[in-house]
This record gives sequence, structure tokens and C-alpha cells, in this order.
Amino acid sequence: MNELTAIVNKINQLETEIERLKRIETPHGTSLKSVAIKDDGAIDFTPQNTIGFLFFKHASHYAIISFDASPMPLCIKVSASALIDVATVALRGTTGTDGRITISAYNGKLYIENRTGATITGRYLTL
Repeated sequence: MNELTAIVNKINQLETEIERLKRIETPHGTSLKSVAIKDDGAIDFTPQNTIGFLFFKHASHYAIISFDASPMPLCIKVSASALIDVATVALRGTTGTDGRITISAYNGKLYIENRTGATITGRYLTL
């Protein structure tokens, strides 16, 4: 039984070390993600921190967003192209304005919704 406990403890230590190394490689969740979003589709993800910045780019469209994804959400365009809207609701694919990209912070998640009329491939980064 003691040997089994020692093995479990060692596995837990290794998992902790792996997570620590991941944070060193990508501090504060700063890894760049690429995503394809179909027309009238949306993605959501949980950022490393509920308060921060989102950088988003698709073709010539971009956004720098200050967000607070807490239960009292906030989503502000620091700088963005004209095609980008912001919101503070869960986006489901047809929530935002037709012909636009909407970015939202709500209840611990960030959302990116595509209503441009075609599939988009975008990249995003959170700090």
C-alpha cells in the first residue's frame, strides 16, 4: 500500500511540474490560437484570467479588446476595425448583427461570433 501511495504522489508531482512548465512556455496563457468559424457560428473559450486583453485578427480585420468575463462582464474595444462589434452576452451564432464579427465576454468565457456571410479563419491571443 505504501508503494502505491508513493507512485500516486510521484504522478501528482509530475502533473504539477508539467503544468508549471506549460506556464513558463506560455506565460499567462499567451499562446496564439488559430480558429475557423463558419458563417452564423460562434466559438467560446475560457481565458486564463477573467480580466485581460484579447487580440484578434482575421484577414484585414482586427481587434484589441479589454475584457472582464466575471459575472458582471465588460467588453471594450481599445482599437478595432469597423467590422468588429462587442457585447456582454453568450454568443450562439446568430446573436450579433448580420454581416459583422462580434466578440463578447460573459460568465467566465470569451466568445467570437461570425456573421460575415462566409467562414473566417482568425487568430487570437489573450493576456
